[in-house]
Amino acid sequence: MKTSAYLALSLILILLLPQVNAFAQNDLSYGFRIGTNLADIQMEDDEFSESYGNRFGLAFGAFMSFPLNERFSVQPEVWYMQKGGETEFEFSFLGEDFSFKSSLIFEYIEVPVLIRYAPLVQGKASPNLFAGPSVGFLTAAKFKLEANGESESSSIKSNLKSTDVSLIFGGGLDIGLSFGTLAVDIRYMLGLSNILKSPIEDDFEDGFDDFDNGDDNGSIKNKGLTISLGLRF
Repeated sequence: MKTSAYLALSLILILLLPQVNAFAQNDLSYGFRIGTNLADIQMEDDEFSESYGNRFGLAFGAFMSFPLNERFSVQPEVWYMQKGGETEFEFSFLGEDFSFKSSLIFEYIEVPVLIRYAPLVQGKASPNLFAGPSVGFLTAAKFKLEANGESESSSIKSNLKSTDVSLIFGGGLDIGLSFGTLAVDIRYMLGLSNILKSPIEDDFEDGFDDFDNGDDNGSIKNKGLTISLGLRF
């Protein structure tokens, strides 16, 4: 049964290959993007589920788009992306004002593979929709605490998994220019994997206190809304 399925899939690919090559020779595009990621993390265990808080991070990357036909294409990308979250609060005690802000700052190399749909429209502006999976590779992670003008931070990379799997979906607008295409893009990234190691390797006092129990119940998942501007050639 498996052999028949493989043969059928191979036949379909052979039949589609000339068409894909024909489009690719004429319509292969590439480009780069830069923007901001409004990141957040979802923290859950057996007793609660809450959002840590939004944090603006940097995002930039490059992409190539391989046409399948006039409307659909496969678009692999590579991004540098800051994820995480932050929360802050203020209170008064005995006439004194106190303020605290804690930040979880994660840095990833993100590799999405998207299916892109661009309907045929007249004019210089062309909308598109896209969706697909993404794998992120953690390069740095730290916890930062700021209190009344002072701050301290510590690395927490050893407490997080090295990879993160997400689902991306969004849309954009391509605007034709004399030297290329201006590409406006808005996308939502929904984390599918728990990035928290369990049991936690080393105890530490920070925003993960609720999970610092060495069991398998806690989970932390990335999420974020990315808005970017780029050029497509």
